[in-house]
Amino acid sequence: MTALCFELNVPYAYWARGNFRRALQAFVRLYKEPSVPEKKKLFIIGEIGRLYAMLYESVKAVKMYRLLETCLLQSKPSESGLIEAQAQLLIVDLQNQGVLTASKARNLPSAWNTALRSCPPDKRDQLYIEAAENLLCLHLGNLLGEKTDSMNMVREVLQDYSKHNPKVWYHLAFLNAILGFSKESDHCYGEFIKCIEGVDMDDEEARHKIPGLSMVDLLTSRKLAHHQMDALKLVVQTPFEPLLSLPPSDIVKPMRVIWRRQFHHCHVSNHGDCAGFDLCPPDLSLRLTADGHITGDCSLLFPPISNILLDPYTGSLKFDPEENRLNPWKTFPTSSNYNFFDYLTSLPNAVEIYHHQDKDDEVQVYLSGNQFIKAINPSPSHWGYNLNPQADPVILLHWSGPGGQRAKFSLVQKMKDYLYQNAVDCVKDICASDDVGKVTSLLQKWHRQGMAVTSNETRRALAFIQAKQAPGTDKKRKKKHEAQPRGIYKLRLVFVSTPQRVGTNVLLTVQVGQECYQVIIRCHDRESFISPIITKINKSELLLTSPHSLFFCKKETERKIQIYDSEGRQIREVSVGCNLQFNKMTLVGNNFIFIRENRLSVVDIHKGHTKHCDDFMECELVGVLLDVVILKNQYGVKFADGQRSHLKPMEIQLQTSLLQSYLPFKISENGEQLNGNFVHVETLAEDVRGTGSITVDNAVILFTVRTSQDSQREIVLTQVLELPGFATKLKFLPKSVGFLVSWSQHSLRDPARREHLFQYSYGGRLLGVLPFLGRTQSSWCVEYLVGDPTTTQSHPTCGQGGWHLYMQDGRQGILCIRLFQDEVNE
Repeated sequence: MTALCFELNVPYAYWARGNFRRALQAFVRLYKEPSVPEKKKLFIIGEIGRLYAMLYESVKAVKMYRLLETCLLQSKPSESGLIEAQAQLLIVDLQNQGVLTASKARNLPSAWNTALRSCPPDKRDQLYIEAAENLLCLHLGNLLGEKTDSMNMVREVLQDYSKHNPKVWYHLAFLNAILGFSKESDHCYGEFIKCIEGVDMDDEEARHKIPGLSMVDLLTSRKLAHHQMDALKLVVQTPFEPLLSLPPSDIVKPMRVIWRRQFHHCHVSNHGDCAGFDLCPPDLSLRLTADGHITGDCSLLFPPISNILLDPYTGSLKFDPEENRLNPWKTFPTSSNYNFFDYLTSLPNAVEIYHHQDKDDEVQVYLSGNQFIKAINPSPSHWGYNLNPQADPVILLHWSGPGGQRAKFSLVQKMKDYLYQNAVDCVKDICASDDVGKVTSLLQKWHRQGMAVTSNETRRALAFIQAKQAPGTDKKRKKKHEAQPRGIYKLRLVFVSTPQRVGTNVLLTVQVGQECYQVIIRCHDRESFISPIITKINKSELLLTSPHSLFFCKKETERKIQIYDSEGRQIREVSVGCNLQFNKMTLVGNNFIFIRENRLSVVDIHKGHTKHCDDFMECELVGVLLDVVILKNQYGVKFADGQRSHLKPMEIQLQTSLLQSYLPFKISENGEQLNGNFVHVETLAEDVRGTGSITVDNAVILFTVRTSQDSQREIVLTQVLELPGFATKLKFLPKSVGFLVSWSQHSLRDPARREHLFQYSYGGRLLGVLPFLGRTQSSWCVEYLVGDPTTTQSHPTCGQGGWHLYMQDGRQGILCIRLFQDEVNE
């Protein structure tokens, strides 16, 4: 049977179990089969190379890629240039995998030069940029501490690349800014601007599409507003001025990438979902397991590895001896392109939808399942075909709680029970009294047989009963009428949106047929869990939840919002005007806050009182942090205490350390507003220690909330930092390592968007920089490692103790980065 049916999969089966010797033997045996076509043999060679690369055996991987190149050249000599370039790129990429060292960094430029020389001229431009970004992002930190000429070597390499692709001047401008070379950075950015063709530099919208020009305009306008000097002297020449204006004592250090893990062959892509795995959401939710391995929400199909485990010190692949160990995903499996439940219709693993842990108890709820489908129409759709279920989907919810308690139920069966009960309730409304029992009995029979009995089947059941009782009906027709009706199929259940958490409950929105339903899973105890609350909702209903409240909202009509408690009981209905969008409303504690007709209003959910706040006219809602509502208008940014039933602007204070500092904004005379016509205002993060962060244009503001002598809460700005771009994400870390900020000078829609990572101390000192990450939605996993001397013996650059960062790089890879320690707070 193996030889006939499964031979193609045998190598991957061994590979997935860590038996690499048997996997290689199976690949070789398959390669030698006379019946295997030549194209498949070439594929096998490439897969053996990928296996060696995954094992960090780069020398053997190079041999496979060279063999692949030779075989391809024999079959397609007319494409020799492209084949040689592709093979060389696979070899170059080996320098970017595994444990990264200074030796790999120094060897990388010559390897790239070989690849670029063999590449057809019309395909080189993007590769020069890729080569520059590989060097700056992955290897620059490993040259730190080398001879001083190492940085000069990097500059010379980028200068050479810029001769072939002038866009590399941008990368050189960034490098010079890191090194503190102001004039050189200005010159390089100017050369980059010169190479931009076909853009009207007087068009503001067009300027914003060019990386850095938005920053140049912003910094220039800010200088003009603060200084009475010649305008020409105040024009900013480079977007990296915030880096160049750092004190000379603040030496900017590139962050060191310890290792990089990749599972597929490299390919150049600017797509945001280029995560490098066969099955994964956009954010892998990387984390450290209880056994000390790095894992995430990701799976491979070839080889079939559902539980990917990595050594935190080296990134080497580890295999779980307990093959059935569960590694639940932390993120509901959706992406921008498809929904697993709708199209792939399977879960590769369980998904954690609820987790609460205190000192004594831990409660977890998982969603798992699979669906079996049958293609009935060859007309292509996104995933291939229009599908109807051949059998019921298997979607289970699992609960585990204190004392080893466990429970589970089938969501499909709960939905069937709910639909059946609704159908039975409709019987009396449409049937004569004599037929009620018979119709109910038939519906019950169908339900027991596992059919999806909805209220639509009640009339069909009545018709069957009447046809069966009609005079002259023979036995054959009567028997036919007892069979399953054509209209009843197996239940098809799809998830309309991701699960939403409200207090200790989880809200699921599902669709069965053309109808939508809300399922509330009560997670606080076992008895409540096994009895979910199911209600039918309108398909057009929108749902609003908030981590700052135990209530949620639904919008059934354009003018009214219904407010519910966590168990789905309607508490209040609020008239909000015509077609108010959810981005203009929020929930904080017992308050429902919304903006109608440019006026801020707050509703006390329990009392029903609505108050209008005239201090926030013409404002937009930015977000909520630390129960503080953040709003902006054309004059600046204001804060409101979301815990109070009547919103007033909170007073803004400066921490003592900022009193003598230059700030990119001013506080109004009454202390209630950050003055400025800000374009880019967003909330970033809050942490359990009571610190929040927002971005105001290119400034990152850290703040806390304190209670004044008159019992009013007020805002205290603790840190204000100017970035060379616009912040996209922030993560608070322990005091000894500060916090992380990512930022970009590219527009969100730019397919070539790049992001950069800064590590700051809480004192505002820039500790490290990791430049030119690809487009990614990666979360940051930061863990403290105690150190492993055994690993250090085999890999001298690995095994050290300290804080490490694990993240996606936007180029199919996972990085491990050693964070700098803040010596002041150690």
